Amino acid sequence: MSDMQKGLLQAVCDVLPLAEHRLCARHVYANWSKRWRGNEMKKKFFCCAWSTYKEQFNDNLKALEKVNKEAATAVVSYPIKGWVRAFFSSRCLSMVVDNNISESFNAWINEYRYFPIIKMIDGIRIKLMEKWAASERIVTSWKGNFSPKCTEFFDTNRYLSTKCSIFFNGDDGYEITEGNDRHIVDLSRKLCTCQAWVLTGIPCQHAICAMYHAKVEPTTQISKYYHRDTYLASYRTKFQPIRGQVFWETHKYGPLLPPPICKLPSRPPKKRKRTEEQGRRLNRCTTLSHAMSSQVDDNNASGSAPGFERMSKKGTVMKCSVCKTAGHNRSTCKEAPRSSNPHP
Repeated sequence: MSDMQKGLLQAVCDVLPLAEHRLCARHVYANWSKRWRGNEMKKKFFCCAWSTYKEQFNDNLKALEKVNKEAATAVVSYPIKGWVRAFFSSRCLSMVVDNNISESFNAWINEYRYFPIIKMIDGIRIKLMEKWAASERIVTSWKGNFSPKCTEFFDTNRYLSTKCSIFFNGDDGYEITEGNDRHIVDLSRKLCTCQAWVLTGIPCQHAICAMYHAKVEPTTQISKYYHRDTYLASYRTKFQPIRGQVFWETHKYGPLLPPPICKLPSRPPKKRKRTEEQGRRLNRCTTLSHAMSSQVDDNNASGSAPGFERMSKKGTVMKCSVCKTAGHNRSTCKEAPRSSNPHP
C-alpha cells in the first residue's frame, strides 16, 4: 500500500472512528501480484484471505513463507484487518473479502455514468425502480424461507457435520473433532472457535453437529438477515414514478449553471488503467478470439470473421503467386505479365 493510500485510510478512520474499514482482497492481490506472480502464489494469497480464525491464517502464512519468504513479508504489509476474514467484525455477517458489489454496480450503470448529472440520476432511478420490482418477484418465488445462497451454504455445512465427532461435557461445551482439527462450540453463546458461525450468521458444520446432539433444529439458528421477510422489507419502500421535466416546479431564480469547464491538456481517458493481472487475462482472451477468427470463414476475402479482429501478419513469409518464390508478391514479380497500356 502506498503512503497516499495509507494516509487516506487513516483520514477516513479519523472522521469515522466507529465504522469498520475493509480493503478489497482482489485489489490487494492485484497490487501484490505485480511482483509475486504465479498460480501457486495466488492460491496461497487467497487461502490467507479466506482464513476464518487467527491460527488458520498463521498456518496459511507459513505455507506462503515456504514458497517465498519475501512475498509473505510483503503481503502482511497491507493491513490484515482490512482483507483477512479472521479479523473481520461480526456486525455485518458477511465473509466477502472483495468489492465485487461496487464493481458490479458500476458496470450496471455504465450507460449513464457520462451523462449530465440530472439525466444520470434519473436514468439510475429508473433502473433501480425496475430492478427492485424484479427482485421482489424473485424473493416471493423462493422455495424456502431463506435465500438460495444461504440454503446452499447451510446444506454444505450440514453435510460436513456428518463427518465430525462430538464429545459433550454435560454443560454447554461441545468438543467437535473434524479430521485432525478440533473446535469448541458453545450453543448458549452461539460461538464456535472456527468463527464461521459468528462471521456469517449461518451455523458451521461444528455447530450443526452440536445442535443435532442437543436436539435443536439448526435452521432455527440461521440469522434473520437471510430470511425471506427481511429481503421483502428491504424492497418495501418503492421508487415512485415522476412526471416529465415540463411539469417540474420552477422558481423565480435563475437556473443553476455548471462551473466553468477547465480543459486539461491531452485527450481525457475513457478506459480505466488495467492492472497487470487484468492485462494478462485480456491478452489471453484476445489470443483466443484471433484463433477462432482464423477458423470461422476460410473463404472470407478479408481473411477474418465478422466480429473478430484480424490476425497480425508479422512474421509471415510472403510468397509470389506467379513464380512461387518467397520474398515478394505478384505486384513486384519480374516474371509477371505486364499490360501494354498501363494507363488506359
